[in-house]
Amino acid sequence: MADEKKRNYLAISSISMLGSCEVKFYDTMFTPRVVTRKMQIGTDNHRKMVEKLPGISKEQMLSDIRNGKSCAFREVFVLDQKLKTIGRMDEIRFQDGFAADGRRRGILIDDKFTRANYGGIPLYYRLQLAAYACAVENSPDFSGICTMEKAMLVCRNSVTRQVTRVFEADEGTVGVWKSNTPEAIADGWRIYNKEKAPEHRRFDVENGEWIGCYCDSA
Repeated sequence: MADEKKRNYLAISSISMLGSCEVKFYDTMFTPRVVTRKMQIGTDNHRKMVEKLPGISKEQMLSDIRNGKSCAFREVFVLDQKLKTIGRMDEIRFQDGFAADGRRRGILIDDKFTRANYGGIPLYYRLQLAAYACAVENSPDFSGICTMEKAMLVCRNSVTRQVTRVFEADEGTVGVWKSNTPEAIADGWRIYNKEKAPEHRRFDVENGEWIGCYCDSA
């Protein structure tokens, strides 16, 4: 069993599996983790993208966000105290200025090193982006100073790390995602706590509904 110690937070990368299939989410929680070549390539590429960047403390990052100037940060840790999730955002980016409520409006960016020819953002990546956006809203570090207004899925070549395609979600779309995401996360907690059995269904965060599916997990 992969999860011998009780968790206080669910990883957002695991929550995204609810956009693929509840059964896959269960497997992620309770079967030994196998690191595939694709996963290792992704990890290595993410590391290479940040290794030459100057180091910055959390305090300096938060100060830069508060001052209202254009800024961007990579590999940003976030903790959702309300929905009890945890994760690391690939990038958050801010333009100059503040919104009417005094907070910064940011763009959430997720990099994927893939050869897949997506026609749009897959459901599981939508849910991942949405869970990160919710976590910013419920974070002790970020909730008072910024919100994620837009989101981007950036597809990159796994060898050159060059951008091959970009998918964007606008303010209205991300707002809908954030309002629907708590339902999926609550479902994930029920499965994790063995309060319900996983089903062959996936969550569509854009429409706030569960869709029947089939996956080859046991």
